[in-house]
Parts: sequence; structure tokens; C-alpha cells
Amino acid sequence: MTEGVYNGEPYAYTGTPVFTLASDGSTINIESYTVQYQSIDGGGYSSENAPTDGGEYLLTISVPDRDDLPYAGSQSYPFIIEKRPVTIKVEDKVMTAGEPLPAFTYIVEGVLPGETALIGEPKLTCVANGKTAGSYEITVDLTGVSYTPNYKAADPAFVKGTLTVNPAPGAGGSSGRRDDSSEENRSTSVKAPKAKIKVTGNNVTATTTAKAVVDGNGEWVDAFNQAQLMDVIDNAIKEAEKLGEDAIANVALNVEAPADATAIQANIPKDAVTHASKAGVGSFTISIPVGYITFDSSALSELSEKAAG
Repeated sequence: MTEGVYNGEPYAYTGTPVFTLASDGSTINIESYTVQYQSIDGGGYSSENAPTDGGEYLLTISVPDRDDLPYAGSQSYPFIIEKRPVTIKVEDKVMTAGEPLPAFTYIVEGVLPGETALIGEPKLTCVANGKTAGSYEITVDLTGVSYTPNYKAADPAFVKGTLTVNPAPGAGGSSGRRDDSSEENRSTSVKAPKAKIKVTGNNVTATTTAKAVVDGNGEWVDAFNQAQLMDVIDNAIKEAEKLGEDAIANVALNVEAPADATAIQANIPKDAVTHASKAGVGSFTISIPVGYITFDSSALSELSEKAAG
């Protein structure tokens, strides 16, 4: 008799019983015997058919006391059908900043098809407001949730999910013409990280970094906002001015992403390209974990003209 985990199928003994005499251990041939399965944990099960549900049982094989047989006896074998462990897994969600928060959902891993493992509904919550880009944890509250008789909580009982809020298209920028020298037009609700400055000879390079996020199509997209780009351009120009007329201002954008993200979509607002070109930026480099691309001043000028058209 083997033990096991609840799988929706009966757990029965296998093989053929062998009967021996208790007096001398010799084997005897018995074709008529009974089999009985019964609960020993208060489950109330008693049948000649093997049980299916989880619980503690006793299998008894007996040779009944009969007038036509000179012997009788029985042997019992305890066994357990363990409850099936299940894990509540919260499904990851992706949205764009400014949209309504999506409905949070979960799946129950380990439950058999057509069966129910939970009594009650887990409560899924997230601190995201839907307005600020970033990654947010979707948490699980199992207060009031229990399990149906054949199921139990696995270890872990649940796995949290992640809500990825992608920046809205053109976040922080204006769709119309603007005065590139106006600080008011460059303002945004997103605080731009401070650019890092490196000076090599007459070259000044201002670098800023952003983490790539996954958009609604499952593609990796850079998370630079317009205020961040304007800030790194302005810092490059200001530091170059300190070195004199021969100094060259360069801008570098580093995109942080997982090593397996071999393709990343770069969205650079046209106002940032125009500002970089007009300000006289010497080079504009976008780097991802697997490579980089650099636009020189001529390429920036051409891109600016196309954007304006």
C-alpha cells in the first residue's frame, strides 16, 4: 500500500495478497478474502472501494471465519492521502500612467481542473496611484480565506505580483512649439535626476540614467522623461561654457535593463532633440546593456529638422 497526495483518483493497494499460517509461516492458497478501507481520523469513510479524498485510513485484508475453512485472520495497513498543496499567484499587470488602475487577478497553482481549492477571496492591493511611472508590488491578504477539504496552503502560500506603470507618451513635454530657453516650459511634475559630469580634455560629457520598463505590448521601453533630458543637455552646455569656446558638450543616456532585454525602444521627445541641436551638443549617445548608438551634431541637426517638419 502506497501513500500519496490527493489527485482526484482512488488510492488502492496493488499486487496480490499472500497468506501464510501464523503457526509455521507456510503459504496457503486463499481465493476468498475481503478488503475494507476505513477512516481513522474521524472522516467517516468505510468501504470496500479505495478512498479518493485526503485523510488517514486503514486498509484491512481479512480471511473471514467460515465453516468451510480451517483458518481465519486479518492484517491492517495504515496509510495517508495528503491534502493537495496550492499556491495563490498574483498575475503581473502593465499600464500606462494616467490610465485607470487595472483589475488585479490571481491564479491558484496546483488545483485540479474543475475543482475549487479556496473558500473566500484573497484581497489584492497595490499602493500605486496610476499616475507615477514605476514598478509596484501587488500584495495579498488571506484574512478570512480557508481551503476546501482536499487542499491546503503550499509553502509559500502565495506569490506577490508586480504592477508596472509605464510613462505616458510624451510625458513632461508639449506637443506644440515652445521657447527652448524658457525654464517655465521645461517644468514637469517628475523630478529629474541629477546629471553626472565627466571632463576629458576639452570634452564635457553629462550622463543620466533611467530604468527600462515593459509596455502594454510586452516590449522594453526606456523611461526617460522630458525634464530629465532637458536637464542633462543644459548641464552639458553649462559645464562646457566654463571651459571656453573650444569645449564640446556631449550627452549620454544610459538605459538600465535586464541582461536578456536584447531590444529596447528609445522614445526621445522631439523638443529634447531640437534643444540639443540648437544648443550645439557635439554628440548624443544612447546606451543599453548590449550596445549603444551615437548621433553627432550633423545627425542631431537632421533629426531636429525632420521633427520640426
